[in-house]
Amino acid sequence: VLQDIKIDVLFIDGDHSYDGVKLDFDLYSNILSDKGIIIIHDTDPNYEENLLISEDSKKDHHRFDGPSKLVKELEKNPSYNLINLYNFRILPNKPSSSGITVINKKND
Repeated sequence: VLQDIKIDVLFIDGDHSYDGVKLDFDLYSNILSDKGIIIIHDTDPNYEENLLISEDSKKDHHRFDGPSKLVKELEKNPSYNLINLYNFRILPNKPSSSGITVINKKND
């Protein structure tokens, strides 16, 4: 990392495969500042399962459950705090939003 640069805010919303999201997280969480946060988009596991895909779009559709799989893994990691924000109290009986998760390192 050039000049010991630290990241204060990292927004991960690109490759939605587990491997792609995990690689982004692993590479950039190492240069996160002490009070920095990581935001991951499309983390609600229900969104992928409830998504309606038209017949003509199915040929181009790729699953994007990687972010939710990584969040599930990070929830077990005692080094991080996670706040999951998806369809929170607004319309609890409606299909879920795609969601975001905000992550920071726990202070010792």
